[in-house]
Amino acid sequence: MTRRRFLVLLPLLLLLSPAWGQTHLTNEHVDLTIGFTAPSSFSMLVRDDDNGVSYTPSNAILDVLPLAQTTRPAGSAFDFVGVGAGQTYYRLPQSQNPNLLYLGVSGNGVSSSSIDTYNAAAESGGRVSGNAAWVRLNLESVTGAGGASAPGFFSAWQSGDTGPNAFMSSFSGGITSDDSLWVVAGGHSHFNWGFSAPGTYEVTFRPSVHRSGATVTSADPFTILFNVTSAAIPEPGTLPLLLTISACGLLLRRPRKESLSQ
Repeated sequence: MTRRRFLVLLPLLLLLSPAWGQTHLTNEHVDLTIGFTAPSSFSMLVRDDDNGVSYTPSNAILDVLPLAQTTRPAGSAFDFVGVGAGQTYYRLPQSQNPNLLYLGVSGNGVSSSSIDTYNAAAESGGRVSGNAAWVRLNLESVTGAGGASAPGFFSAWQSGDTGPNAFMSSFSGGITSDDSLWVVAGGHSHFNWGFSAPGTYEVTFRPSVHRSGATVTSADPFTILFNVTSAAIPEPGTLPLLLTISACGLLLRRPRKESLSQ
């Protein structure tokens, strides 16, 4: 009978295996690091700055822990978050909280000498300004796991004395070319990252720069996986290990009647 049980459980084991290659990042300083090599090659890495380790987007899961749950302020300026005033949503804050991800966007992979310097005030609608070697990151799509419908709305903004400066929102007017943020080549900035409901979000970005008087856009987008959870997350690797041990136990255990018949 062992063969039959093995064939039944094999798909489960295969399903669990790919998860072992992904690393959950749950707190402290992490940057989405944009890279550019002239004339037109882009890259993106998820960099764990505290441990000095970088991951490709497909190998990292950014966890938004239950502690990120907060209440939306009153006022129409926060409508872009996608929930009503006084309702709860999840926010990775712009200011560092050691118990949550401190997520930034970095242009450290872009040399200022390889791209044009320009004033991004008009391009950004006044959201950023000043002459700099700007790197633009466009929001392309927000979906659920495997391209399914997103469990909620995604947004990114910075907070100032006069209210939020919204850069991206999949709620407010849908995703358009205005859903972008800007960082300086060789530098990085931090943002608030909002999620209106728990679930898995696949957030796809596409970077661009100005070079030789023209806009150069990445031929390929980059998808970042966020896991927004209202429940505690098991220790890394614990769940796959427990399920695998259980599966192996089922494989090894035989009914007593079979044992006696051999």
